[in-house]
Order: sequence, then structure tokens, then C-alpha cells
Amino acid sequence: MRDRDVGGHPDPGGRNQSAWRGFRARRHARRTARQAGEQWQPGRGSARARTVAMLVAALTVPLLVAGLATHWDTVLALAGTDVEDEPVPREPPERTAQTRVPEPAVDLHQPFAGTPAAGWDDGIGGIDVAEPEAVGSFTAGEVAEATEQVLDTIEAAYLNRRVIAEHDAGPYLATLAPDVRDEIEAELADPNHASGYVTRIAESFELLPAQHKVNGSLAVEPGGPGELAFEASFSVAYAFDTDEPDRLLDPLDIVSLRRIEEQFSVVSGDGFARSSHGVWPEEQESVYYSMSCEALEDGYLAPAFSERRRDAQGAEHDDEYYFDPDEPLTDEDGC
Repeated sequence: MRDRDVGGHPDPGGRNQSAWRGFRARRHARRTARQAGEQWQPGRGSARARTVAMLVAALTVPLLVAGLATHWDTVLALAGTDVEDEPVPREPPERTAQTRVPEPAVDLHQPFAGTPAAGWDDGIGGIDVAEPEAVGSFTAGEVAEATEQVLDTIEAAYLNRRVIAEHDAGPYLATLAPDVRDEIEAELADPNHASGYVTRIAESFELLPAQHKVNGSLAVEPGGPGELAFEASFSVAYAFDTDEPDRLLDPLDIVSLRRIEEQFSVVSGDGFARSSHGVWPEEQESVYYSMSCEALEDGYLAPAFSERRRDAQGAEHDDEYYFDPDEPLTDEDGC
């Protein structure tokens, strides 16, 4: 997708149809109820402009043709020729023109087709992890075990449908160290705080059965004594259901993106109580793209088609940039 300008003018550089949609994105830092950053949205002003231009053309061309015909009749009359005496033969067309019905832009059976996430892996397998090796005082086996723990936490937070659709925090909390669960459970009671830990969709929407698409990486390095520090950078694309796919103009109308950069600590060893062993979520930042700004203000994810904004800001990059976990998190705000 490219340049979601508010004015909706097509880009002379040949940007694709999503240029007609506008831009919507927002950045989010975990531990504040206040949204710290930016997001984008589409405005369909350009589609309106295109429609107006077509109407003007439809009105102008017949007037122009009528004017030319009247002028030519006058010339023939002055020359002594009666245009009605020489009827113009009209041959029927050899074949009837066929109307081609365009294919719908949205395919609920392949919802990610036509988006940058189309070629991504399904689920947690989309996160690349290096072959485990010894890190500091930790053996390769211990690093592998800690890595699996962090992947379980990521999967529960951002891919588990009970957490996402039913707002059941149980699967997520179960992956964390016991000593941190109560604190985070209290955070999850506030939707704006909860969005810093997990993804939740707005209750009036449903996800399609298609697996969420994931692309990213997870790296590990030594932490403090008895700790391994993990850095995750990844993108998750979610596909929403709709009763009216034929009315939508772009696959991103039903596909919403969350870009996430998150740090985790995995605690182990005799220096800590057993109840402290496990995964501790640390800092996190997110950017959401192609979603409802109104729902996100309340801490929930909803598809872009649920909201048509006339005041959307222009995007600085194309769709691929916002989907790419190797790009820096944008600080743009299209809401």
C-alpha cells in the first residue's frame, strides 16, 4: 500500500490502489494508559474526487457533442443541404458488448492475499530464532529451554484466540513467572493497560479462521546474574470477518497489523525463589496499522472497514514499510 493521502489524489509515480484509502496508525508504549505514539488511516477523499470527475465528464461530453451537431446543421443549411434528406444509415453492431464483472478485492478464504503478509508463516513459526548456544553461564540447553518459554509467552499474548477474542488472560498469565502474575493481572483489568501486554479485539468483531500471519525474530543475550535477556521484534497480521466483503475496496480493509518490539527476562537459578523463576515481561512498544482508531482508543483492535475517517493523515511510507519488522517503529499518528 502506498501513500494514503487525505486528499486522495492518485500518485503519479504509480502507487497502488490503497493510495485511495488514506492512512491510519498509532504507536503505543506499554506501561501508560495514555497512548504514547502514532497510527494511520485512510481517507477516501480520492475516491470521492474520482467520482466527481466522472460525473463532470458525463455532463460535459453530451453538451459538447450537442453543440458540435447544432453548429454543423447550421453550416449544411447555409450550403443548401437539408440534413434530414440524407439519413445516416445505422448498422447494428456485429456483436453485443460484454460486461465484465470485476473480481472482489477481498477474499475471505485467502484474506491475506494482496497484503505484505501474504507470504509470511502462520503463527509462532514466523519468528526466527537462532540455533541455541551457550550464553554467559547458561548452557545451550538452558538457553533453548528459556527461548521456548518466551515463545510460549509471545504466542499466548498475541496469537491465542482465547486471549484475543474472549479476553481470557488465563493462557497468557500461565506462561509467566508466578511472582509477576498478580501484578500483570491487575494491569490487564484496564483495557488501555492490557493492550501493552496482549492483543484484544473489540467485542463486536470476529476473526476469520485463517491463522494469524507472523514475521520477526527473537534474540538472546546475557542479563543479570541468573537471568537471560530476550529482545523480540515482530509483526502480526490479523484477518477479520465481515458480512459484506463485496463492498470492500482493499484487502487491508479486513487485515490489521500490530508491530511489536518487546523485551523479556527469564529468571532461573538458586539465587531466586522458585516462585520468581520464569518469564518476566519488560519494556514493550507497538505500532498498529490499518485499524480502527476509535476502537484502539479504548484499548482494542478492530478492522479498518469499521471506521471511515475524513480527517486521516497522509502516510510517509508504503504498506511494506509498516509491516516490515526490520524497519524502525514509526512515530507517525494517522488517528
